[in-house]
Amino acid sequence: MLLALCRFAGRRLPRDLTPWGRFTVAAFFWNALPFALFAVAQQSVDSGMTAC
Repeated sequence: MLLALCRFAGRRLPRDLTPWGRFTVAAFFWNALPFALFAVAQQSVDSGMTAC
């Protein structure tokens, strides 16, 4: 999707490793970590509370 959006906008993907490292850190903290914490939290909370 990122490649398609870049091509549509007439831009290129970064070739340097610095932005890709930042993308990886951002993806972890904004995508993977919150959903993992939701799964852990729902193991210790009553099911009625998680339905709200």
